[in-house]
Amino acid sequence: MSLPCGHFTVVHMRSSRHRTWRTLLLAAGVLASLGAVVAVGVAMSTAAPARPEAVVAVEPGDSNTALPELAPAAIQRLTQIANSNDSVVLVEPGSVSEIDLTPRFGTDVDQDQTRRATKIQANVAGVEQRIAVDQNGGSRDLLDVIDQGSRAAQGRGVRDLIVVGSPLQLASPLDLRVVGLLGATGREITTDLRTKGYVPDTRGLSVSLNLLEPAGLQEPLSPPVRAWLEQVWHGIVQAGGAAQITVSWVPYLKPTATEATPTLAMPTVSTTPGRQCRIDAAFAFVVNTAFLTDENHVRDAISRCVAELRLGPGQRLLVVGHTSLDVQVANAGRALSVQRAQRIAGLLVDAGVPASRVLVEGVGATRPVVQPAQDARNRVVIVSVIG
Repeated sequence: MSLPCGHFTVVHMRSSRHRTWRTLLLAAGVLASLGAVVAVGVAMSTAAPARPEAVVAVEPGDSNTALPELAPAAIQRLTQIANSNDSVVLVEPGSVSEIDLTPRFGTDVDQDQTRRATKIQANVAGVEQRIAVDQNGGSRDLLDVIDQGSRAAQGRGVRDLIVVGSPLQLASPLDLRVVGLLGATGREITTDLRTKGYVPDTRGLSVSLNLLEPAGLQEPLSPPVRAWLEQVWHGIVQAGGAAQITVSWVPYLKPTATEATPTLAMPTVSTTPGRQCRIDAAFAFVVNTAFLTDENHVRDAISRCVAELRLGPGQRLLVVGHTSLDVQVANAGRALSVQRAQRIAGLLVDAGVPASRVLVEGVGATRPVVQPAQDARNRVVIVSVIG
């Protein structure tokens, strides 16, 4: 399933940049200003005070998130603002400040084109250095960052909102440890947030989402998970009424935080040789269905599972489907667990296990694998060796 219609742009970036040039640019900007003091016929003009033209809302990084950074499109936008002699509003946890990007000579606007270019680059680099921070502890809450940024933009009549943060939210009401990666469609998540009143008001805004790559102990994002995260966050911003949305992945910069941050398990198939094979529903099935996400991929995983289980004489396989308690109708959850268990049983037979040695059971949310019963890890099919 897909999110409600609406165009958005996804930018994938493969290379990282070093920060040395930014430090040099800052130094160059200072030298340019000092040099202008002794220059003859300095080109200056008095202009109206800088006006905020964009809001930059930033979530600090952590030990398992890349250091916050701006994507190239966001840097380009800040450069345009600086060239227009205007400012940006920086929204950070617990503080809101305005940063003048105007290339100045003293209090006046510097009109010398060579010096302007250097100072503009230095000013933008200064913003990048300002946001490149992470912290120990805390809880990732990109939803709140979008909300705070939207409020700041709406309150100042600013149209452009640049958001920087991790898409792997760990705070309520969108704790992905509970929702589960690929555990619901983007439409379902957005509908739930709207019902509870948690969709940020992005009406009329042009929103640029700069999503941070995972780092540290957090597993890399698989293509399905990456695409799902893009859809989820685009859908949330779109539901708030944004006029335009772009989604960019920021290059990896190693975090400096040391305190451990919770990680999110990627959907997978895991096997305890000779005993059990666990198939995460998000790995094998389309959300809330028994349809396979990628039949060849799932078949290969089940074949490996059969080989590692090493079924012996007189032994059979018990296939049990589970769902989490968040399924709205208990009977529907039980029926879904049966359908998924039957689908996996069929793949086991296709992989060479005699049908007479495969038993199927669906228990819905009545026998949670982990607590609480709402935990996304309960959406699973478990194949066990018995007898």
